[in-house]
Amino acid sequence: MRDGIHGVARHVLPLLAWGAYIVVFPSLYLTFGVAATALAYLIVAGAASVNGAKIGLLHGLLSLPAIVTGFYRVNGVIDVPDLFTAGAVSVTVGMLMGALVGHLHDLRETLSHQARTDALTGLVNRTTFAHRLAQIVDRSRRTGEAITVAYIDLDRFKPINDQYGHHVGDEVLRQLSGRLQEKLGPLGTVGRLGGDEFVFLLEQQLSGHHLPELITHTLSAPLSIEGQLLSVGASVGVYTGTGAATDAPGLMRAADAAMYAVKAARRDARAVDGAPSNGQAPADDAPGEGEQAPH
Repeated sequence: MRDGIHGVARHVLPLLAWGAYIVVFPSLYLTFGVAATALAYLIVAGAASVNGAKIGLLHGLLSLPAIVTGFYRVNGVIDVPDLFTAGAVSVTVGMLMGALVGHLHDLRETLSHQARTDALTGLVNRTTFAHRLAQIVDRSRRTGEAITVAYIDLDRFKPINDQYGHHVGDEVLRQLSGRLQEKLGPLGTVGRLGGDEFVFLLEQQLSGHHLPELITHTLSAPLSIEGQLLSVGASVGVYTGTGAATDAPGLMRAADAAMYAVKAARRDARAVDGAPSNGQAPADDAPGEGEQAPH
């Protein structure tokens, strides 16, 4: 509803401005002469600033009949040179203002996107993820709903960087990020914390017990990069809590601690030939305020 009203206003208000322009033009022209047409440029510029290049050009063209009407109402005749000059300037203003506003709008969107996302992978960055998690924590404090966070650390990634170069490592991160976004994006928010560390906030119904398996399965398929078949693994730590029990940093620390517990369990499993942990941390294992996860 609000978008509809806004859309109508964007187009109707400039048209009303043209009507007002035609009404007041005679008195302006008698006072300021040809300079009175500057008002038309302001209308064109205003339309362009709200709607961009196409609408700026449209209103630049709309200024022509308005200027014709204005000149005719004053003199009863049309001064062709003045009309041509005023019309050309008005159309030019519309085009230039529209192009400038469109460029500034695109630049603003680009900068906003860059501020929210990770430059390499396109996933949300640490700051954006933390903001989203804080919103969910605040909601959880009101509703009591559970919050599930998964902390993901890639295994066997450093040898790929060392052996094949960072450009291959970057492509690995891009492809794996695409997989995570495709598989987990519909279920919640996927972010990159930096390096080979990722994080996931579950926002749809899915048993946390199955989340580590879903993530490791998503990341385990081999990657084909520059003729090489590469594969990485992942250590996934999952923590489920509520906003009443901890805050957003506490949830992150708990999931991080669960991930390092998975790594430790895997090392122990290799030593004794046992089965690794599934990555699910019990709720009472959450680090308290001020505690740090092991690194």
